[in-house]
Amino acid sequence: MRLALIAALTCSCLVGCDRSEGASTNVPAAYRADIENLCHAEERSGALEQDESTRQMLVASWLANAVQTDEAREFLAGLAAVAPAEKAKRRAAEAKRAGVDPCPIANVWSGS
Repeated sequence: MRLALIAALTCSCLVGCDRSEGASTNVPAAYRADIENLCHAEERSGALEQDESTRQMLVASWLANAVQTDEAREFLAGLAAVAPAEKAKRRAAEAKRAGVDPCPIANVWSGS
């Protein structure tokens, strides 16, 4: 009995330690990966190495190919109609919900 209890505690610790801090257990892994790509899009797209005037277009083009889930596509489409400061808030909130930290792009183009 004692051995079974130790085994159960060890398993639960290993499973619990495997999650990112703050990660939501009800966010699918594919969606979390999409939000992680969004958060790191400037770096992963190579946009940081380009002139600032072309970064938004490079990031948008890269994300069009990198995003895999419909949920992430809907999230990105919803950002198109909001003010820059609101975009920053929504990106930060969604990253937090998905358990993605840090999210460097959260404040990009927000004016902050």
